[in-house]
Amino acid sequence: MTSISGSASYSIGQLFYKAESSSSASLIQGVQQPWEWHLVNTIEFPDERSIEMSFYPNPTTDFIYLEMDELEPGSSFDFQLYDAMGKLIKTRTINEIRTLVSLHNVSAGTYFIRIHKTNNADYFTTFKLIKN
Repeated sequence: MTSISGSASYSIGQLFYKAESSSSASLIQGVQQPWEWHLVNTIEFPDERSIEMSFYPNPTTDFIYLEMDELEPGSSFDFQLYDAMGKLIKTRTINEIRTLVSLHNVSAGTYFIRIHKTNNADYFTTFKLIKN
């Protein structure tokens, strides 16, 4: 009588793996990458209308999409990318509901994204980003 049992798991965006095999079995070990989305800080003022923002994928390797629920005509936001030490790495003006931000020239690590209205730096949101 022969019995075979086991389990398997996978993750989207798994980048590294190690395979071991013998004549009777094989084992593939990988680094499981969680889907992370951290809102670090938000400051809103009563006279400002609330805007829903999100970005994906996180963790990422080459790019992120930044999405807003809506954007008033003529309004814009500033996107700033900081490293873990607080150094400004990248900045960009956002004036569309969905924006692609390239991270090709950014090293792997933990970063913080700060988004604020172009004409009001007091109204801002900060997110944590992992780049592999």
